[in-house]
Amino acid sequence: MRRRTTLMAGLRLGALLPAAAGLRPRPALAQAGFPNRPIRLVIPAGVGGGTDILARLVAPGAAAALGTPVVIENRGGGESLIGTELVVRSPPDGHVLLFSDTSPYLARVLRSRMPFDPLTDLLPVMRVAVGSIILYAHPGSGIRDLGGLVARAKAQPGGISYGTSSTGSHLLGELLRMRAGIDLVHVPYRSGGLALNDVLSGHVPLTFNGASNGKGFVQSGELVAVGSAGEVRNPSLPDVPTFAEQGFPGFPAGSEWGLFAPAGTPAAVLDTVEAAFRQATFDPGLAGRLGELGFSPDGTRGAAYAEEMARAMRLWGEVAAAAGMVQQ
Repeated sequence: MRRRTTLMAGLRLGALLPAAAGLRPRPALAQAGFPNRPIRLVIPAGVGGGTDILARLVAPGAAAALGTPVVIENRGGGESLIGTELVVRSPPDGHVLLFSDTSPYLARVLRSRMPFDPLTDLLPVMRVAVGSIILYAHPGSGIRDLGGLVARAKAQPGGISYGTSSTGSHLLGELLRMRAGIDLVHVPYRSGGLALNDVLSGHVPLTFNGASNGKGFVQSGELVAVGSAGEVRNPSLPDVPTFAEQGFPGFPAGSEWGLFAPAGTPAAVLDTVEAAFRQATFDPGLAGRLGELGFSPDGTRGAAYAEEMARAMRLWGEVAAAAGMVQQ
């Protein structure tokens, strides 16, 4: 799927996007010769998902700081590899960037062969935001917390199933299964909405799903939020305790979004890009909207971000191998 949208400061995009400042280069962000044309911001997913929404929230501010239009280009398909490869093969001059969740990296741990290696062919510029996957249960399941789930699963080996629509959510389920020593049955879905619908109808008792997807159903009592992955509670569901608070530490959040550039992009250009997107991400005017949608601005810088990504992929690689998820 391909869609191009130009985002410039002052462009009215409705309630979703805040107004941006004037398109005048700011000296603190200026880098000689860069940018000298619009920035292409490639999203390796379709329109309307979490990655797309977050990108469209921060892009206007980044365009204002850089003094040039930011053209959002949705290139979904191939488990995020089509859009990612477009960026990997682009000239490393900062004018083509990737805005993505961890899908390209997770593809690496699930595939024995890849057309590129995101750990070496991409440079993490900045982790823009983190979220957290929520474990939801049907109220009729009787599962209210992780302790209850583990007890039930040990009493009924192989008798409890959970639905997911993403690799990250599936890996979280496998990690819980391994660390808790329980037998859960995975049910794959094409979308998070379909998985959520089956839990709402009682066909499947559990789903690992996005915070914004299930928030309304938790508030209405149609779903129980069992726990939140990650180190901190999700801002959109602040009353839901983390896995760590329930005695299961060390679970990654399962949701994060970052900005990436092709390997070989000059450090000065990376610094300019990072400064612009940092300014946009931490705009006080965005804070409420980001929190409402379950996004927590992060800002981890390139080198530290790269180290954390490599460490996370080692963990997920071990989980995928143990679960037999690696494709030959």
